[in-house]
Amino acid sequence: MLNTNALSLSGTKWWKSPSVIAILLCISVIAVYNYLYFSTRLIAWDVFGHYFYLHLVFIKGDITFKNAHFVESIVREYNISSSLYQLHKSETGYWVIRYPAGASVLQLPFFLIGHLAAKIFHYKADGFSLPYNYAMMACSWFYAIAGMVYLRKLLKRFFSEPVVAITLLLIVVSSNTYAYFVQNVSVHNLLFFLTAFILHTSFQWTEKPGIKHSVLLGFAIGISFISRHTELIVCVFPALLNVYNKESAIQKWQFLLRHKRYIFIAGGTFLIAISPQIIYWKIVTSHFLYNGYCDNPGEGLDLLYPHLGDYLFSFRKGWLVYSPIMIFSLAGLFFMYKRNKTIYLSFTLFCGITIYVLSSWTIWWYAESFGQRSIVQAYPVFAIPMGFFIQHLLTRHAFQKIVFAITALALTLLSHFQYWQIQQGILHPSLVTPAYYFKTFLKTKLKGDEAKLLLIDHHNPNLKFSDVKHDYHYLSTYSLNPQNEPQHETENGITYHIYTMQKTDTFNKYILKVPFHQLVHKDHAWFRCSVKIKRDSSIQHGAIILSLVNHHSWKTYSHRSVEKPIDSIPPGIWQEITMETLSTVPRHPGKDVVKLQLWNRDGLTFAIKDLKIDVFEKND
Repeated sequence: MLNTNALSLSGTKWWKSPSVIAILLCISVIAVYNYLYFSTRLIAWDVFGHYFYLHLVFIKGDITFKNAHFVESIVREYNISSSLYQLHKSETGYWVIRYPAGASVLQLPFFLIGHLAAKIFHYKADGFSLPYNYAMMACSWFYAIAGMVYLRKLLKRFFSEPVVAITLLLIVVSSNTYAYFVQNVSVHNLLFFLTAFILHTSFQWTEKPGIKHSVLLGFAIGISFISRHTELIVCVFPALLNVYNKESAIQKWQFLLRHKRYIFIAGGTFLIAISPQIIYWKIVTSHFLYNGYCDNPGEGLDLLYPHLGDYLFSFRKGWLVYSPIMIFSLAGLFFMYKRNKTIYLSFTLFCGITIYVLSSWTIWWYAESFGQRSIVQAYPVFAIPMGFFIQHLLTRHAFQKIVFAITALALTLLSHFQYWQIQQGILHPSLVTPAYYFKTFLKTKLKGDEAKLLLIDHHNPNLKFSDVKHDYHYLSTYSLNPQNEPQHETENGITYHIYTMQKTDTFNKYILKVPFHQLVHKDHAWFRCSVKIKRDSSIQHGAIILSLVNHHSWKTYSHRSVEKPIDSIPPGIWQEITMETLSTVPRHPGKDVVKLQLWNRDGLTFAIKDLKIDVFEKND
């Protein structure tokens, strides 16, 4: 049931209410971190991708472009990111922004303020100079505070002031939420506000359906959807609030039928909200719906292969490892069921589906960040069961309250200390192993040998097998030696079958295919790929290319190669082409296939034998 007594402050001045004081404390913590880690480089990395729509519309005046040189110059000038991963080229030849446009809609008012300030104070009015970054800082602050305000409104529907205050502090200060309110205009910050707003408006719509709430709800869900498509899960609230058994489900259905015109209004507003995104996709891709990760089969949703255990408990980026306070939110679902069955189904479904979907992203650790950033926008929902847990706790004996208070304080301090460790480079934001975690636990500086305990950095371009081979041992060899080839020869007691690449053969007709899980048994392995080549004395020009690719569902998501000019190979002599490379991060180890092949790009003629992969595994 709703806590109707909690809907007012019972005569208490608003600035004296515990929940308002809690928000002010949260703001103080965020302000301190903003001061300690002050930066004016906010429009960078993923934020750049979400924000770039504003530059195209208001600065360039055209959302279409086939030449990305001007984007590359912006990235270099403002040190935005190490590569232009935020964009990719579609089949139409136009460059497409990988991320949807919802965040830019929320950023628009602040962008316009920054644009005006850039002109007044004579900065470059290009969307990326200092005034724009300050404007995005203001944007971050605005939506962080607005998110907390709406979360307070939501909590006050059910709980007393003390419960609301404690819950606000635990959600914002004790979890990893504060890390995304610190100079961070990321989509997670903005969606925290949107989720709180949608949930609050869903209750208002359920209590009193009308045009105003229908429009607000439809628009907010639309912007949420074109910020991150998985946010459509939030629709369970207007659909299932007050449903808890068969009778209530029938009543809810009848309620929806009675107010179907408001559903159509909300649906129409939703379509209006997402229409700019659909129009953009249609123009630059020729499709009304578009997957921004379609060019990379290695990253995306795989609902049949969730990483639930890793997502929740891994030391690499486990949600409950780096935000352990949220365990009490999950425990609160039990007390929610006991105290308020009318909302239990919708909240439990949302929490369960959200965790499942987020853990089904192939790159489940979501890059370098403090804890699981992907779930921060769902915290306004998790705050409600947290509130029920606190409400129950406050009815218990003093000893239990003291134990919880000590535990919550310890977990809060641990969270902030680990955030400090990441800022100091002590705790790695994405490569932590159990051994490294405990080696650096509560440490204020590194001794120097801890890096060996980290997971391998697959994105380090300077990593060479020759530098680390003493830490590895030979494991096995996988070779291609087709038995039906008529030509063969013996070398050192080993018979090799020989086949010939003709000018018309783009790829060699025999390809070494090995399931990924057969090659790699740990988190990674090194491959030494090789083949022996022999050419005749004829004059040829071009290069032979040894290529290693990773396939998922017949699509390539990783490609590495080495070229050998054919005129550098003496005629009539077998010469080996070798490539040493690190295994890639698989999308699905049990289904992915590694292929080693030769690419005859230049139409050459030569003989091949001994195509193989030697596997080296890290020492225990």
